[in-house]
Amino acid sequence: MELFFVYNARKGVGNMLMDGLHKVVSPSTYACDLCSITYGVVAKKKDWKAFIEESKIPIRFYYKNTLPKEIDQNLDFPVVLRYENSSVTCILDRQDFAAINDLSDFIVLLKEKVPELSKE
Repeated sequence: MELFFVYNARKGVGNMLMDGLHKVVSPSTYACDLCSITYGVVAKKKDWKAFIEESKIPIRFYYKNTLPKEIDQNLDFPVVLRYENSSVTCILDRQDFAAINDLSDFIVLLKEKVPELSKE
């Protein structure tokens, strides 16, 4: 099993700079709740980085323009996907992210949705 975290953002230096600026200037209108929850202006939040490093489950990160072609591209990003036995299941979607208040809530919800994360 693997977890795929897919940002509602595009890969690229220019995109990264614009995203950082957008998060500072108008955070309430920023389109990627996954980014807002797990990153500061440009760097991963310390607790998120620790969570990823301590996970026994492989975790991959994608931008919406780098998602492998085998995976449905018509998702409402951001999403968290569970990849297991060549099958992909959406664990969290855009609506779920909209209800998350902060990183702590996000990690708790991930552990509820993926019990294997708590068995480490």
